[in-house]
Amino acid sequence: MGSIDFNGICLCKMQASLFENYSDFCHYSPHIFVMRFMNSKLAERFDDMLILGEVSSNETFVEEINEQYGQSSFGNPHSVSPEVLYWTGYIYRYWCYKYNISSKLLIQAVHPKMLFNRYVVFHSMDPDYAINRIIEEEGICFPIKKTLEELLEENLNEAIKGYQNK
Repeated sequence: MGSIDFNGICLCKMQASLFENYSDFCHYSPHIFVMRFMNSKLAERFDDMLILGEVSSNETFVEEINEQYGQSSFGNPHSVSPEVLYWTGYIYRYWCYKYNISSKLLIQAVHPKMLFNRYVVFHSMDPDYAINRIIEEEGICFPIKKTLEELLEENLNEAIKGYQNK
């Protein structure tokens, strides 16, 4: 588990703003938007922090998602309030950044409705506390990603064992 730093906060705010304002640029349900975003190539750039080097707007982000998945008009784009969407976007990115989890993996375990329904209780809490409560309540468990150093150490140890057995 990492710590949240300036770059992490910037990513959280960018994603939160995108979620909050997506309906200005397309007309489908927030559930569909969140699912599309979290599985998109755009989300991968958020995961890798590459998005910080881009000059883009919420409109171009939504256009990119629509290019990847196609246009839709399914559902009411205003069925979830902008405040709930902002918090949801912020929490998803905070969770990905702090716990080093990809957006695709996170969305498999934490459905948008799960966060939408928890907004009233958790929106004023520290994100770490809210995430830990959700993990506890839902019994969520993710595989732990190994760092590059840990992978290199394991491979080096295996190579040494193989060399010693010769």
